[in-house]
Amino acid sequence: MSFFDSLNVCAFMLANQNIISDLKQASKCISA
Repeated sequence: MSFFDSLNVCAFMLANQNIISDLKQASKCISA
């Protein structure tokens, strides 16, 4: 996955209402 694709995925997740799930996924994006 490209860097920009990762940003898009993170942005989509942050826009979600599932806060706990978002935080888990965001941490994966940041560490990836």
